[in-house]
Amino acid sequence: MSKDASWAWLGVLSIAITRDGKYFLTGSMDNTVRVWDLETYKPLLLFTEHKGHVTSVAISRDGNYAVSGSGDKSIKIWELKTGKVLRTLIGHEGSVYFVAISPDEEFIASCSYDGTIRVWGE
Repeated sequence: MSKDASWAWLGVLSIAITRDGKYFLTGSMDNTVRVWDLETYKPLLLFTEHKGHVTSVAISRDGNYAVSGSGDKSIKIWELKTGKVLRTLIGHEGSVYFVAISPDEEFIASCSYDGTIRVWGE
């Protein structure tokens, strides 16, 4: 099944879907992360902590957390149910272009316009 929607008005740069297929996240040029209902395409939560375009989003396997990378050079870890920022990772000297969560959820990987790849862990 395919649903068609126009996201141009949001300037969507990235998208990720939860494993259970109920929700999806978008990262946008308006510096936001949104959580959407995949069945209705209605927005459920809006995260506004980034100060630059949100270029990449990823969702943990259990669907409890999201990670976002931004033109503000930061990576944020969010609690999906509340939109609360749990942690901000700083270290890139350029825009963060991509983030990924390891399958065991122990690490976050990121790459940046500064030419670096970073692996973040506790």
